Amino acid sequence: MPHSLDQLLPSLQSLGLWSYWIIGLASMLEAFFATGIIAPGTLVVDAAGVLAQRGYVDFFDLVWFVAIGSILGGELGFWVGRWGSTRLFARFDPESSRTFRRARDLFQRRGGLALVMGRFLGPVAGFVPLAAALAGMEPRRFRVWNAVGSVPYALAHLSLGYFFGDVLTRIGPMATRLMLFAAGAALLLGVLAYIVIRIERHLPTLLSVGSAYLDALGRLETVRAWRKRHPGLGSFVAGRLDRTRVFGLPATLIGLAFLYVFLIYVGTVFDFLMVPSVVQMDQNVAALMHLFRDPLLIHLAAYVTAFGIWQAVSIVLVAAVGALVLTRRGPLAAGLVASIVGNVVTVALLKLAFHRPRPSLSYFVETSGSFPSGHAAISVACYGMLAYIAWRVRLIGPITAALLGLVVAFLIGLSRIYLIEHYLSDVLNGYLVGAMWLLIGVSVAEWLHVRSEPPGAATPIGTRPRRLGAAGIWALALAGCVAVSATYHKALTPPLPAEKTATVTDMASFFQATGASSVTQSIDGTSLAPVNLILLAPDRAVLTKALATAELAPAGPASLSNILHAAFSELTGASDPLAPAMPAFWNGTPNVMIYVAPGMPGAAGMRHLLRIWPTRWQGPDGRKIFVATASFDDAQPWDVVERLDPNIDADRDALVTALVKAGVTVRVEAIHLPVKATTPKGRWQSDGKAAVVTLR
Repeated sequence: MPHSLDQLLPSLQSLGLWSYWIIGLASMLEAFFATGIIAPGTLVVDAAGVLAQRGYVDFFDLVWFVAIGSILGGELGFWVGRWGSTRLFARFDPESSRTFRRARDLFQRRGGLALVMGRFLGPVAGFVPLAAALAGMEPRRFRVWNAVGSVPYALAHLSLGYFFGDVLTRIGPMATRLMLFAAGAALLLGVLAYIVIRIERHLPTLLSVGSAYLDALGRLETVRAWRKRHPGLGSFVAGRLDRTRVFGLPATLIGLAFLYVFLIYVGTVFDFLMVPSVVQMDQNVAALMHLFRDPLLIHLAAYVTAFGIWQAVSIVLVAAVGALVLTRRGPLAAGLVASIVGNVVTVALLKLAFHRPRPSLSYFVETSGSFPSGHAAISVACYGMLAYIAWRVRLIGPITAALLGLVVAFLIGLSRIYLIEHYLSDVLNGYLVGAMWLLIGVSVAEWLHVRSEPPGAATPIGTRPRRLGAAGIWALALAGCVAVSATYHKALTPPLPAEKTATVTDMASFFQATGASSVTQSIDGTSLAPVNLILLAPDRAVLTKALATAELAPAGPASLSNILHAAFSELTGASDPLAPAMPAFWNGTPNVMIYVAPGMPGAAGMRHLLRIWPTRWQGPDGRKIFVATASFDDAQPWDVVERLDPNIDADRDALVTALVKAGVTVRVEAIHLPVKATTPKGRWQSDGKAAVVTLR
């Protein structure tokens, strides 16, 4: 069955029962005022309706999960309102929130019916239960109306998603690929813009409400009694929650964020040192990037990665410090210097400590250690700090600044992975190192800002000539970075030497004699199908001709155009049997040949695939050995985990029969595999044998 718009919720269908809980949680977050003003829960529910239309989840089961989630969110908002009704308004003026005013007016006009109508008014939905609590609505009456309002909300939005998915399925075959691509891009950009605008518009209200409840918490009798019993500890905690001091709540939040990032960093280092599957996944990702290598994408990746080299970062640092000093923003300049310099020194020391070799498939020659990635670290420490500075000087909003910083860091890290200059774990670890120094840089900037300026004083921004001079410096810096990126070039890594051919005298002991694995893996190291076919042919050309004679067609190469074609085919419900497939890995290398048996019957979305790996071994008669897996699965170029028919022996036997019937075989033998008959999770069952097919 085609996936289509369920890609809006990446891999949600693969979560099974958990997908219901996640959708129900999104409904609850939408119905609670503290999270409903920023959480796009309704969009998730609408997309869940598309999943139901595609058959991945049950529509009526979803209705119950969405309705119950909406009920729980409303109950939470109601009881929070009852608990802090008097304390809340001591610090928070509801009239300052347009959303709350709309919810209050709606409740005053409609009473309990507002709990039904408000469900369809976006962020207002979360504030109606709060308004009901503050108006003194009886809990029993609220509970009835809250439950009554949740069912129409669940039915309406799930039905809307179901209808939308059905319409797209019907009009898909009539739309051109360009129209579909434009519509998909517009939809994604629209959703992203909606979320950003919604957060920026309602975040002040959320912060005001949170501040009010912190004050209310401090006035509780139990909290006061605890502070009297523990005056020192109470004063310390109160100081850490003081919003008026930089060493109060701001420093607490930064410290907690730093501790969180540090603990994750320690976990990644532990995984790198102690978990073999992490290293295996690194190698698989590197091999996959090598398989997907494309001249145009290499050029683009090299252009992006140049923004993380020392020349570009130096230009940015000098220009930023000059512009900030010129506009009298010395604390921000000091924070940027601390973030970049500290990050560079830390990365250099960590590279020396771990001394991990660079990937052998790297595109450019690099001499430093691989772990962690300096480019990934500096992308966060430098460009993340620049995004923070842009928000601090009021050039952009906080959410826009965060998105810009994330996009730049993601692109630079992705370029390092695509060019195979670093492993995946190198980049992730580099991100964490950069995040820690970003937090340190922010702390330094805020601390110096408080020390240099008295509370309440206006931040100096410099005269108009100074601001114009700063703008000129930034323009020159941007031009310099573009020039550095456009002229970026390094020595290329020489191609790996060809492996020497070795002879296997007894095919029955192939796996024991070579030490090769008898099971293939997915990109994350999960076991896939066992090697159930060994093909012996004089060369690759003979093998290709034999497979063509047996009516097996090669799947399309994993080029950008073929991947887009497969995506559009799945979106429109059309069949694309020769679409590229996500490679499997054997002995740390992806399959370089993949064939489809289109004549064999199969379910929708499933294909009979033959994955083939050339080896450096040859048989007793000099024929080259190719190992292969024959399976029936739904592999797509974007599916990391594929759905596999457990009866893999049926495909093996069918492929052997097709080759024999085509008259391209000399003999067929069977050997025993050193694997169990089933995988630990029962993904496949086998008789434990592989067919050895000698081709003419």
